Amino acid sequence: MGGGTQRGTNGSTTLMNNGTVEGNLSCNAEGEGNRSTIINNGVANSMESVNARDGAEVTVTNNKEVTTRIEGWSTENATLNIVNGEEGVSGVIRVDAYGTTNVVNDGEVYGGICGYAEGGDERAELNITNNGAVQGSILIRAKENAKSSTDNNGTIFGSFIGFASGAGSSCSFNNNGELRFGGLRTMTADDDDEDMDDEFEPDEQGDGSIIGSAENGGAVNIKNNGSANEVILTNGENGKTDFINEKEGSVGSALLKGEGGEMTVTNNGTIGSVNNEKNIEIWLNNGSVSLNNNGEIVPSTSADAQENVLAFVKMPDGLLHRYRSCPQRSRLKA
Repeated sequence: MGGGTQRGTNGSTTLMNNGTVEGNLSCNAEGEGNRSTIINNGVANSMESVNARDGAEVTVTNNKEVTTRIEGWSTENATLNIVNGEEGVSGVIRVDAYGTTNVVNDGEVYGGICGYAEGGDERAELNITNNGAVQGSILIRAKENAKSSTDNNGTIFGSFIGFASGAGSSCSFNNNGELRFGGLRTMTADDDDEDMDDEFEPDEQGDGSIIGSAENGGAVNIKNNGSANEVILTNGENGKTDFINEKEGSVGSALLKGEGGEMTVTNNGTIGSVNNEKNIEIWLNNGSVSLNNNGEIVPSTSADAQENVLAFVKMPDGLLHRYRSCPQRSRLKA
């Protein structure tokens, strides 16, 4: 069941489903000032090809059930809005932003949320807000001249995974909720996207992690006011990564990998577990990692416990050298 494409200028269409659609429920809008709205109050197999082009705006709302997926994109100067309401249950949500794309989940999403942003002459923007439950991971990417952001005020039964690569790209995550071991990680990468295919398999389970990676002029900014099992940060060449664990924030462990660029980690809350072998681990091949602790790094009581903060630095001789690092304040450079 399709709503067609709204063309021309300053027109509007509305499509509402109160029954059952065994196929796809979709609508498009193209052209300055055009608007298309689609509301699902019943059951639909999917809501695919909900696309906004060339100055148009498309708004998609699911108040009941979308069995398999919701998918769509925006082009430059266009806006796509997707809302999974409080009573809404949806399969995986996959979106692209070449203009502006906004996703809000107030209900339940099974399979995760994936988003990609890439700008042209105008900056592209992807915004994801989770106020409900995501059974699966949230994965966002930002390429050149694009911003991707996620606010989590609910529960993610999986991981948050954010990548920024390219000049003017940024990826941010603000966690006010919980990340727990749970559903499948989700992927929207093409088969030839080696950046993600090498590291993540679609059938792996998310383990409640916060994962961020910045390279090639990209920036990743993460603030944690909630809880996560671990944080894994990687800085590539010319990347910039900032992580702040706020006063109310709790992270089970931290793995910091410097391959270039600059990384800054500030702990105002709690990092570590008494059961860990090591609570903070730093692998530095190039660039710099700055760790500032104003909170608590939990002492491990594990029989296999090592120092609370371990640093491994690759030196010009090509060997990895192991250092003990003061938990209070540490700055390491390769």
